[in-house]
Amino acid sequence: MMRPLHHLCTVLLMSSFHVGVANEMPNQNTNPLKCSRADLPTPPSAKKRPHSSVHHGIELIDDYAWLRDPAWKGPEDGVKDPDIMNYILAENEYHDAVMDPIAPERERLFQQIKGYVAEVDESVPVKDGAYYYWSRQAKNQNYPVRYRKKGMDGQPEIYFDANQESEGKDFYQVGGFNISPNGELLIYKVDTSGNEFFTLRIRNLLTGEELPDTIESIAGTVWLPDGTGFYYSEFTPEWRTKKILLHKLGTDKAEDILIIEETNDIRTIDLGQSFDERYIFIESKSNDENSVSYIDTQDPTRTIHPLFDLQENRRYEIEHHNGYFYVLTNDQGDNMRLARLPVSGNSDALEELIAHDPATYITSFLPYKDQFVLAFKRLGLETFSVMDPVTFKLRAIEFMDPAYDVSLIPTYYEDDGLRYSYSSMARPSTTIEVKFKDLQSTILKTQEIGSGFNPDLYTVERLWIDARDGVRVPVSLAYRNDKYQKGTDSPLMLYGYGSYGIAIPPYFSGQALLWMDNGFAYAIAHPRGGDDLGYQWYLDGKYLNKENTFNDFADCAKALVQQGYVQHGNIATMGGSAGGMLMGAMANRYPDLFKVVIAAVPFVDVMNTMLDETLPLTPGEFKEWGNPIESNEYFRYMLGYSPYDNMRQQAYPAMYVTGGLTDPRVTYWEPAKWMAKLRGLNTGSLPSIMHMNITAGHAGASRRDDALRERADFLAFTHYVFGLGK
Repeated sequence: MMRPLHHLCTVLLMSSFHVGVANEMPNQNTNPLKCSRADLPTPPSAKKRPHSSVHHGIELIDDYAWLRDPAWKGPEDGVKDPDIMNYILAENEYHDAVMDPIAPERERLFQQIKGYVAEVDESVPVKDGAYYYWSRQAKNQNYPVRYRKKGMDGQPEIYFDANQESEGKDFYQVGGFNISPNGELLIYKVDTSGNEFFTLRIRNLLTGEELPDTIESIAGTVWLPDGTGFYYSEFTPEWRTKKILLHKLGTDKAEDILIIEETNDIRTIDLGQSFDERYIFIESKSNDENSVSYIDTQDPTRTIHPLFDLQENRRYEIEHHNGYFYVLTNDQGDNMRLARLPVSGNSDALEELIAHDPATYITSFLPYKDQFVLAFKRLGLETFSVMDPVTFKLRAIEFMDPAYDVSLIPTYYEDDGLRYSYSSMARPSTTIEVKFKDLQSTILKTQEIGSGFNPDLYTVERLWIDARDGVRVPVSLAYRNDKYQKGTDSPLMLYGYGSYGIAIPPYFSGQALLWMDNGFAYAIAHPRGGDDLGYQWYLDGKYLNKENTFNDFADCAKALVQQGYVQHGNIATMGGSAGGMLMGAMANRYPDLFKVVIAAVPFVDVMNTMLDETLPLTPGEFKEWGNPIESNEYFRYMLGYSPYDNMRQQAYPAMYVTGGLTDPRVTYWEPAKWMAKLRGLNTGSLPSIMHMNITAGHAGASRRDDALRERADFLAFTHYVFGLGK
């Protein structure tokens, strides 16, 4: 089973665009842009309507609580209060007033990042049953077109074209592609508002007919082996997955059979399938622990069998191979060990295959028919090993760059080799196949950069920073040699996240290269709170250790100054979602260290969100941040770092903030309230703007060109503030 992402943790800014490098641009210091709030119209000013609440004997006053529409029960409700919409629209108009005068720079940067896109990008086909599947996207298309062919010599056919499907829609997101075992039926799910309440649809791929079966608020699906129906999980109105149901094709949803239901508010339920497709796994889980049950797809009774019961802080990841359940578990240490037990065996009698190692984090396990593949994380970098399923002997696959990203590409159970993608901050993504027999590698695809790419122009470094408590924190750094020069006034972008045990890998990113091609060094800090250096690295930035995330990030920025990579105050910084909390903390605590702060859909109103159990994610988030409702200790600790609650009158950095009106993860009022409060407290001269996406949610614009324009605008705004640009 693949490890799922946590709800609030979408890593927006780094993950959305993974393409290349443009031709050389003129020196960025020519024709400088001008930045002065005196040149701008008066920014919006939201009224103060103080709202008081008392928790653990402490009164909280929120002047902008009214920006949460009282009619809002979930992202599908929208905003109905005209005063709220008027303020949001006024902020959008002010954003345009700041950005419109630099339209030529915005367009130049958009054309540059769009120029990285290949004229045609085509994925490597992957076998599934009798068919091979791949996607193809032309430069003028906003979505990939999905193809398949029957056998290697079959005739290619389009089975889904999101470009056609999205016509006439302001927002269109499609996913959850799941083809029936016989290759005839396609499950897919669609969101046309950005609120992530997907609608399930089914298409007959042989006739093109849309089946009448539709299900709202769908999460995951698993087909029955005979293709007559499927298991699925669905979202509640609070956007929580609480039920697994069975749907038979051709029947009404009201007839669906409830398989299992989770009633605990903190836990959700998850649905998965073994790599060999023999077993269906059902998890009841929080961020810290999970139980596992299974269904044998060859059992006509489809009986649910419990495998591992819920235990506090005990985690399991399960796979199946040849009559054994293989288990990654933290029962002897947080970095996991690999064990197994017979399908009919006692779950208390695990046979250990790879022991727990405090220096090596086992991140995933994939059992092919003839060989196993394991992914390990050592010193913050992923490595792979192939393991014999009989002798358990490991054969390592090595990588050479000082900082890189590598990820497994699952193919099919009977395959005779593994595939992975490999890139670094200055090396385009390469798809590589390794045969199990002799570990011989073959390059299947090298990412094409539309405007050309010369790796010799770029340098990648891996730094280790001493944090204030003596812990060494890694930083990945890259720059373009002819645009950036260490020891000068060259600027630097520092990206960070640091939550949910999610590491931000140093991969090939069109966004990072846009900054480097315009003279910035691009650095990624890996603070505690991610799992970069193992699971303990995550725990050391969680709960009552959250301050380590903020301190690590600030210490990385200071060290980059001390080591001559950038001058104090010449840093732009960026983060999204939970990384937006990090940005808010930096803006409050180190306003002179950072010149520009870019915060996308930022989780900044920590106290109000975590004190409200009616919000979609709050109960489940107690296992990430703590429960300030029940615990005075957690309440006071979180109150000490909540960005919204710790704002003060001072000169803030320039701020570029985004939000999504239909966002179920970070609700629209968090960035809106943050900006409203900033307007009243900021004594500085640098501009602050917010753009609320009216037709999108947490992930921003759904079309590629719109998403690229958003990312180009981040740099255009930064150029404006720094007085740089063409």
